[in-house]
Amino acid sequence: MSALGIIHTLVSLIPILLAVILLLQQGHINPRSKLGFWYSLSTVAAVTTAFTIMKTGKLSEGHFLGILILLLIGAAYLLPKLSALQNLAPLLERVLMSTSFFLMFIPTTVESLSRLPVGAPLAPEGPESPLVKQILGVIFLLYLAGLFWQYKRLKGTTTKFSQSA
Repeated sequence: MSALGIIHTLVSLIPILLAVILLLQQGHINPRSKLGFWYSLSTVAAVTTAFTIMKTGKLSEGHFLGILILLLIGAAYLLPKLSALQNLAPLLERVLMSTSFFLMFIPTTVESLSRLPVGAPLAPEGPESPLVKQILGVIFLLYLAGLFWQYKRLKGTTTKFSQSA
């Protein structure tokens, strides 16, 4: 792995760790909390460093995924400014931030399984590997369950979404 690849890998572990802490502590990734801010900033750093190591010579699925992650986080920060969405803002924020977290696992899973263990990767065929597809399927189900749990938790804390954030 190149030096940039190692830096990217280390930087990319930070938002994953922060998201897990936030989900366990707060039940969601709140971009306006201190850890939520650091989650967002480290995610931007992870996406930016990913762009430096993608060497296809053209835009790839990874580039579009990175751009989508950045757009989701940006949209979560803009929600409080959109008065038309105030009643739905807490729910939409949870969906946007959770989706950014979920999407990070797509390249993480593909790259990890197609490279590790070194010399005999578990899924050398990359995204087409049945193992990769199965693991991403499980991660997707966990994402959906997490969204449902956050919705139920939010709905249970208040009758109006606008009162919680």
